[in-house]
Amino acid sequence: AGSAPAAFNLARLAEQNGLIASEAMKLYAKAAYRGSAEAANVLGARYKNGNGVKQDFGSAYYWFYKAAEAGSAKAAYNLALLYIKGDGVSLDFGQAVKWLKTAADKRYVPAIVDLAVMYYSGSGVITDRKKGIGLFREAASDGNPVALFYLGLACHRGESGACEDRRSAEKYLSRSASLGYVPAQYVLAGIYEKEGGARLPQAFELYRKAAGKGYAKALNNLSLMYASGRGTEKDGRQAFAIMKRCAEEGSAVCQHNLAEYYLQGTGTARDAVAAYGWAALASTGRPESARLMEQAGASLNADGVRRGRILSVQLIRKYHSR
Repeated sequence: AGSAPAAFNLARLAEQNGLIASEAMKLYAKAAYRGSAEAANVLGARYKNGNGVKQDFGSAYYWFYKAAEAGSAKAAYNLALLYIKGDGVSLDFGQAVKWLKTAADKRYVPAIVDLAVMYYSGSGVITDRKKGIGLFREAASDGNPVALFYLGLACHRGESGACEDRRSAEKYLSRSASLGYVPAQYVLAGIYEKEGGARLPQAFELYRKAAGKGYAKALNNLSLMYASGRGTEKDGRQAFAIMKRCAEEGSAVCQHNLAEYYLQGTGTARDAVAAYGWAALASTGRPESARLMEQAGASLNADGVRRGRILSVQLIRKYHSR
């Protein structure tokens, strides 16, 4: 018959050697029925994602539950995610917290971090920043970049219990940023940009890294640094290209700033029609963009305004339908 661990290892080895997912499912099922919590968790994940089997959240729950009851911290965490998202079960933050705590008690770091975020932000639970910060500190000791980021953010804000002094904020944020956590790169860049002087090239480099991952706020700020020559050599064409990319990816802030670039001729030929169109796209809920659209329109004749309106309709259809 074979032991449960041996059956699980056989299934994993067979899959690693090219066994198709649907056949691997049969081996994982045999291992799970023999009591392998790891195999049961794998089955839950496969049913959840529809990998090698038809997606079935009910079966995902069944296997995650069996694995969690058998002691799998990862399965307990996966159960919590089902409750948080309402996948195959009723949305239930009480159950989510219960299973996150089960996983966190076994030192499963992703569960510690998610539980910390919930307490810190009051998402699904009563806000308890002190408890959230304590959990972030616990996860940060394992080098988790998300926990380091939140700890650095709380420290920068001067929140009680986050750190002894605000200088520690840079240490936490730097560690998180060095691990590739994009929000940390962006926030640290903002701190450096505000300090100015010798910090500006560091801000530029961090914005560049975050922008490379498609982070819209970083793309916007990187473009503005190129446009102004702060922290780098002034380069209008780069500024325009980056802002256009960001605008086309749907950022209303970038759409507004792209309209500004068109109106001012930053990195491109001055084009009030394009400015009108992009400002119109960004104007929903943004009075400053509506004013920019009016400013662009004021510099156009009747035919120019007509073309600007046509462009705005085209842009709205293209980007608001995404």
